[in-house]
Amino acid sequence: MEKQTFNRTGAICAGVGAVVTVVSWGIHPEITDPAGYLPIVAGSSHFVGIHWGLIIGMVLMQFGLAAVMLALREQPAPNDAGGWAQSGFYALLVGFVLWIGVFMTEVALKPLADGLRTDPTPASGALALSGLQDAGATAASFVYSLGVALLGIALLVSRRFPRWMGASGLVLGAVTSLGLGLPCMFVGKSSLTEKIASTILGTLVLVWVFVLGVMLWRMAGAGQRQAPVARATA
Repeated sequence: MEKQTFNRTGAICAGVGAVVTVVSWGIHPEITDPAGYLPIVAGSSHFVGIHWGLIIGMVLMQFGLAAVMLALREQPAPNDAGGWAQSGFYALLVGFVLWIGVFMTEVALKPLADGLRTDPTPASGALALSGLQDAGATAASFVYSLGVALLGIALLVSRRFPRWMGASGLVLGAVTSLGLGLPCMFVGKSSLTEKIASTILGTLVLVWVFVLGVMLWRMAGAGQRQAPVARATA
C-alpha cells in the first residue's frame, strides 16, 4: 500500500471512528451508581448495539492514530517526535484494550440485568460486574488520556502538523488523565460537576481525533501533489 493511500485510509478511519464513538457515547445511559444502573440496562433495548458501536468506533480510531504515529516516525523531526508518538500510541493501545474490556463487560451485564426482573438471585453478581465496569472505565480513561497527551507532545514538536493541534492534545490529555482520572481513582465520582467535566473533555478528545484525521488527509494530499513534481525535476 502506498504511503498516501495508507494515510488517507487512516484519516478516514480516524474521522469515521470518532463520529461513531461520539454518537454511541452520546446515547449511552449515564452511570449514577451500580444499583441504579441495572434497571436502566434492563430497560434499554439498544444497550448491546450501543456498545458494539463503541467497539467499532474505537477500533477505527486506533487504526487512524496508528497512521498518525507512523507518519511522525517517518519524519526526521527534531526533539524525537517519532519517539513521543510511539510512546503515546503504546499508551493509547493499552487504553484501547481496557476500553474494549469495559464494553464487553457491559455487554455481559445485559442478560444479568434482564434476569433480575424475574429472579433477584444474581443481583450480587450483577452489582459486582457493574462495579467492575465502572472501575475499568476510570482506569481506561486515565490511560487513554495519557496517550493523547503524549501524542500531543509528538505533534507539538513535529513540523508536519500545526503546533496548536499538539498543544490542544497535550492539554486535553493532561487535564483528563491528571485532573479527573487520578481523583476518580482515589476519591471516586462524587459531584455532578466532575461528571459534566468528564463528558465535555471526553467529547473534546473525540473532536480532536476527528480534526487530526482531517489533517492527516490533507497531509496525504499534499504529499501526493509533491511526488509528481519531484519526479518531473529528477
